[in-house]
Amino acid sequence: MSWIGKIMSWQISRESEDTSNLVDSENLGCLESQDYVIESNSVVMKEKKISDITLSQVLTAVVVSIGTFMMSYGLAYTSPALISMSENSTYFPVTSEEASWIGSLMPMLALPGGFVGGSMIEKIGRKATIEFSAVPFATGILLCYALGTFIGWRPLSAVSSLLGFVFFIFAHFLPQSPHWLITKGRRDEAYEVLTSLRRQRFNVHEEIMSIEISTTVDRTSCNYGSLIEPRNVKSLGICILLMLFQQLCGINAVIFYSASIFKDAGSTLDENVSSIIIGVVNLVSSTLAAVFIDRVGRRPLLITSCLIMSLSLLSLGGYFYLKENDPVNMARVGWIPLLLLMIIVGSFALGLGPVPWLLMSEIFSSDVRASASAVAVAVNWSCVFAVTKVFPTLVAKFGSYLMFWSFAVVCSFGCFIIVLIVPETKGKTLEEIQNELNTDLSGTDSRDVTASQTVNESSSNGHINQVIVSECDNLSLESD
Repeated sequence: MSWIGKIMSWQISRESEDTSNLVDSENLGCLESQDYVIESNSVVMKEKKISDITLSQVLTAVVVSIGTFMMSYGLAYTSPALISMSENSTYFPVTSEEASWIGSLMPMLALPGGFVGGSMIEKIGRKATIEFSAVPFATGILLCYALGTFIGWRPLSAVSSLLGFVFFIFAHFLPQSPHWLITKGRRDEAYEVLTSLRRQRFNVHEEIMSIEISTTVDRTSCNYGSLIEPRNVKSLGICILLMLFQQLCGINAVIFYSASIFKDAGSTLDENVSSIIIGVVNLVSSTLAAVFIDRVGRRPLLITSCLIMSLSLLSLGGYFYLKENDPVNMARVGWIPLLLLMIIVGSFALGLGPVPWLLMSEIFSSDVRASASAVAVAVNWSCVFAVTKVFPTLVAKFGSYLMFWSFAVVCSFGCFIIVLIVPETKGKTLEEIQNELNTDLSGTDSRDVTASQTVNESSSNGHINQVIVSECDNLSLESD
């Protein structure tokens, strides 16, 4: 659990990554301490040791994780619940159309949250949130599958309500984000929050200063119109395409209806037990993804993920096709669907699942990142709703094999597009990434675009230096 506190300490304060080259080096001297270093004229917080993590950070991170855990539990609810509803113990019959609505209601209602979530990501941090939220997310899916093996759909939904109640109670005691408090001019409150979250030897004044610098940059215009400017069009297109591939590959059809898929496949294992195994694979793969993303790179993970998923989905469709035409012989290899779905879920969790969200945080500058996030989340949830709504109906009409083959085609096409247009962002600065993206087919020199962007950013340079000088004066007075 020690890593949770470390993550949270970065989530609530690490917002200075976009201030590079905006601050005069002569004004940075007062930040050189045991907690900060000066790199490329920017303020960078040093990596904290495990011993620097406080209990309050751990508890705060755990409470925040309940929200992700609760959402993933709701996503997985459909899989065991529909099996329970189809049994004689239920009080009403569930048609295929009704089942599709049960599966798609949550993503439909989550869609409006996309427009709120974009601005929230700006406030709490991006990379740590994206990489590590996958663990409680996968754990929630696993718990729902496990409980669905032993209890019916009514108590299963009651557990979800209980999680929501627990989250509501504990969330009341969470501190406000220091970043948000400073943007609202409530500096003293931000100081109190950081003091309660940090150890005594931690220099809170310097962290406050770092946040004020980052918020100065983030106050630049942030609207949806900026997304269609030349420097952002290609990034927006890549972001939307990745979200489409992520959901149209059929992963949520597998997560939502895994128990039903295993039942239809005639698996040799109980369908609920098979779903639990899928949940374990998802959890392990999601944990490994946080390690491999920075070591392997974004493009290799995306390409490999799409290729493996494409071949596995093609094979799964072939299994269902042969089962429909030769059910007796295919019953002897009833373990194949479980193996293929394990590969599909594992490869998704390692690449196509987390990487699009991470890329989104890396290919947009801070002034449009919130708007881009809102668009991406809206596209993503729209696709989740569409897939989960039509999947049961199309399976009943055309057969499972045709649906899985369709998902395989999407993965293959996605792999082709990724090879063509998606850049590798590992180890690159925002300027380097945008230089690469803005070398478009029209022959526009990316340096012209970058120069224009630099002129716009430099308008806030003077104010940032004023913030630094003011804070240095405060630190000097306190030391006296």
